[in-house]
Amino acid sequence: MSKDYNPGFKSLIYLTACALNDKTPNMKSVPDNELFRIFELSKLHSVTSVVSFAFDKCDDDRLTNDYKLAWDMSAVTAFKRRALFDAERSQICAFLEQKGIWYIPLKGVILQDLYPHYEMREMADNDLLIDDRYMEDIKKYMLNRGYNIHFAGVTNHDEYTKAPVYNFEFHTRLFQYTFSEKFADYYSDVKGRLIKDSDSEYGFHFTNEDFYIYMTAHAYKHFKEGGTGVRSLTDVYIFNKAYGDVLDRKYISDELGKLGIRGFEVMCRNVSRLLFAEPDATLSAIEALTPSQRRFLVFLSHTGAYGTDEEFVKSKFKKITGSDKMTFANKLKYYNSRLFPNESYYREAHPFLYKHKFLRPGFLMYRAVNRLIVNRKKIIGELKTINKRK
Repeated sequence: MSKDYNPGFKSLIYLTACALNDKTPNMKSVPDNELFRIFELSKLHSVTSVVSFAFDKCDDDRLTNDYKLAWDMSAVTAFKRRALFDAERSQICAFLEQKGIWYIPLKGVILQDLYPHYEMREMADNDLLIDDRYMEDIKKYMLNRGYNIHFAGVTNHDEYTKAPVYNFEFHTRLFQYTFSEKFADYYSDVKGRLIKDSDSEYGFHFTNEDFYIYMTAHAYKHFKEGGTGVRSLTDVYIFNKAYGDVLDRKYISDELGKLGIRGFEVMCRNVSRLLFAEPDATLSAIEALTPSQRRFLVFLSHTGAYGTDEEFVKSKFKKITGSDKMTFANKLKYYNSRLFPNESYYREAHPFLYKHKFLRPGFLMYRAVNRLIVNRKKIIGELKTINKRK
């Protein structure tokens, strides 16, 4: 990973800070050679709609009509997408209510209402945690509604898609054992942490503290598995801006300590405040970051909202081998783990095989052939990442 920020990243942060605070940016602070890089960078970090509000407030001769139109359309697209998602989610939740299936909307579904504007917080999908006893009922309903199965039955969530933009994920658990047994065990009885909605029979929600803990844990998962970008920091900033004065910080700190991510939360909260609280001071704040804060932000600048395949592989390698050194012995250990998954994998993805080990040899042969056919490009990329590092 580069030791410097992604080109244009500082300007992106500055414009994001202005947009989040409804302030007109000083475009003299945005260099000519970065201006047209910002649009692509904002897409990488899923903050295009956010930054569009900053450009909406400024007048700069360098911005052509086509460029202005691109920013305007990003906001319009985000508005339409949210409106479609909100209406569709309402129908799905009505079905869950009718069938007596408890549920709780997750992540961006909640956070989007805290942003200054309706369409500001972009989302590629909508996530709901539901009663895992009813996954087949959900499947039948979604297929009858015209959705396609993106994948189902092999992880902690099933995913359904439908044109033009719909993507819904139904979670049975918040975290997979293959990521972290500590996280999975912490949320094994998640229903006990939920509060019933006052305006529905089967809808639930977290307390503000527990939601913040979950959103931090989810961001950490992305951070460790491939990286996470500016949007995670804007989420932290917006949430703390809305509830920071009333949150039970001791409870949050204690619970994050159980998950081992207290330091990660402190880093995200402090950096997000420094970057976004005072737009006029954002650029100087970037220069004044501590060495650890700078390394953190440089990493985020390159990975974007959903991380990169390369960082995902590197993270997996270190998790399996306990080292980031690409020695021959470590590579053998990594390849062996990829060919012969551990017990957590079977427990998570194939519970039947978890109980009936004698069936695994046949499954492993099928899995190897299937992966080579279906995921050939990803496997090639993984091998390149492992073998190009010294």
